[in-house]
Amino acid sequence: MIFSRLNTGMGTYLSTPKTEKLSEDGENGRVRYGLSSMQGWRTTMEDAHAAYPDLDASTSFFGVYDGHGGKVVAKFCAKYLHQQVLKNEAYAAGDIGTSVQKAFFRMDEMMRGQRGWRELAVLGDKINKFTGMIEGLIWSPRGSNGNDQADDWAFEEGPHSDFTGPTSGSTACVAILRNKQLFVANAGDSRCVISRKGQAYNLSRDHKPDLELEKERILKAGGFIHAGRVNGSLNLARAIGDMEFKQNKFLPDEKQIITACPDINTVELCDDDEFIVLACDGIWDCMSSQQVVDFVREQLLSESKLSVVCERALDRCLAPSTAGGEGCDNMTMIVVQFKKPKQSTESEGGQSSSTEEAAGSDSNGSDSKADENWTFEQEMKRRKMKRAAGNRKQSQPADEETRTKFRHESLMQDYLLRQKEFVSKKKMMQAAKQKRDVLLAEIRFLRRRYSHLLKIKSAETEPEVRHQNSDVQPKKLARKKKDANEAVVNKPSRVSPEGGGGGGEHIVSEPVREEKKRKNRVVNGRKVGKKKTAVQDQVSLNV
Repeated sequence: MIFSRLNTGMGTYLSTPKTEKLSEDGENGRVRYGLSSMQGWRTTMEDAHAAYPDLDASTSFFGVYDGHGGKVVAKFCAKYLHQQVLKNEAYAAGDIGTSVQKAFFRMDEMMRGQRGWRELAVLGDKINKFTGMIEGLIWSPRGSNGNDQADDWAFEEGPHSDFTGPTSGSTACVAILRNKQLFVANAGDSRCVISRKGQAYNLSRDHKPDLELEKERILKAGGFIHAGRVNGSLNLARAIGDMEFKQNKFLPDEKQIITACPDINTVELCDDDEFIVLACDGIWDCMSSQQVVDFVREQLLSESKLSVVCERALDRCLAPSTAGGEGCDNMTMIVVQFKKPKQSTESEGGQSSSTEEAAGSDSNGSDSKADENWTFEQEMKRRKMKRAAGNRKQSQPADEETRTKFRHESLMQDYLLRQKEFVSKKKMMQAAKQKRDVLLAEIRFLRRRYSHLLKIKSAETEPEVRHQNSDVQPKKLARKKKDANEAVVNKPSRVSPEGGGGGGEHIVSEPVREEKKRKNRVVNGRKVGKKKTAVQDQVSLNV
C-alpha cells in the first residue's frame, strides 16, 4: 500500500547528514518572522511548515508539522489546514479556537476516500504523484479545475473510494495572531514557546502516552501502552492521520486511541512579549524551552535576520554522529517577533514640537490602519493621553500590578503542570517497582524449580548405580552363607553318654539350622548375646 508506515525508515540514518537548509523571511505591520528546516541524518525529510503573515487583514498564521511514517500527512496539513481555518463559520464569527479545532478534525475527514487518496498521492514521491495526477484527470468530477475542487472538496468516485485514510501521521502546532490575541493549537509533541522579558513560557503541551489524561483515554478506547508507545508502535498520544488507531466506530473522534483533538491556549499579548518559537521535537529533544529563548535573544544582539538565527539553532542541535540518537531527527524552527507599537509612538513624539502636533501626526498615521489593527490605535491614544497629562509615573503602579498578576498566573500554571508531571512520574516509578518485584519473584521461582529438577535428575541416576551393585552383592552374600552352612554340617560333635559309664563317644552330625538373631539367653552355663554361636553351644543331645 502506498501510504503504509515505513518502520525501517524511521530508525535508519544516512552515512553523512544533509545540512542543506530551506529558509524564509517575511514581515508585515504586526510581525516579522524567519524560519528554517533541515533533513539532517534522517533518510527522508518528513517535516513541513506554513507561514502566512497575512492570513487576512488582521490575522497571521504559522505552523509546524512533524510527520512520522511518511511525509504526505505533514505536507497535506501544511497545504490545507490554514484554508480550513478560514472557511469555517466559527472563524467568521470571531471564534478562532472553535474554527482551529474543527480544522484539525477536518484533516482526517479530507484524507479519506478517492479524493483523499489522490491528494496524498500527488504529495508523495514521483511515482505516486504521477498516479494521482492521472486518476485526477480520470475520476475528478471537474477535471483540471483544481482550485474549485480544493475549496469544495467534492466527493469523487474511483478505485480508492473505500480508502480509510493513511496509516502514517503528523503532529501539528499552529499559532494564530489576531490583534493582541495569540491562539496556539497543538496535537503531538511539537511545541510553541513565548519569550516574555527573557523568560520562556510553554504555550503548548507535549502529548506523550505517559500523561495521565492521555493514558486514560487510550486504555478506555481499547489500546495499550508498551515501552512508552501506543500499542507498542507510536510514541505520541495525539496526531493527525494514523487512521489505524481511529477505527472504533462507537467512539467520537476526540476519544479514539489516537486523536487529532488539539489543546488550544489563548494569550493576551503585552509589551513584555518579545517573540514566539515554533519547532518540531528535533529541536526540543536537544534544547529546553529556556535554552532556546536564551539562544535566540543572544543571536538577535548581533543578527537581525531571523532565518539566520534559526539556521544557527539547527546547526547547534545537529549531532556529530548517530551514536547518541539526539540531534539526528529532522529539524524545523520558526521565530515570530512582535513589532511593538510604542517604538513608532515614541519616535513620532520626539519629532513633534508639542503634544498637539504629536497627537495630530499619530491620528493621521493610525487612520490608514484602523481597519486592520484597531487595538494598535487604542494603544496609541492611551499613550498620547498619558504624555499630555504628564501622568506616566502614576500609571506605573497599575502596569506593575498587571505584570505581577500575570507572572503569578504563569507561575501557578507552571507549578500545576510540574505537579502533574511529578505525579505521573511517581506512578511510573511505582509501576516500575512493582514490575521489579514481580521479576524478582519469578527469578526466585525459577531458582527453586531448577534445584528441584536437579534433585529429580539425581534421583533418576541412583537406581542405575544400585542395579550395577545388586549384581555383585547378592552373589557374595550367597557364597558366604553357603560356606558357613557347609562348615556347620561337616564339623562333628562329640557327646559323652549319660551316667559317665564306659563306652565310646558317639559322633552325631547335627542338622543344619538357619541362623537368626536371638535374644540374650544362657546356654551351657554361658550367657549368649545376639552374635552367632556354634551349633554345639546351642543344642545338647542325649544319646
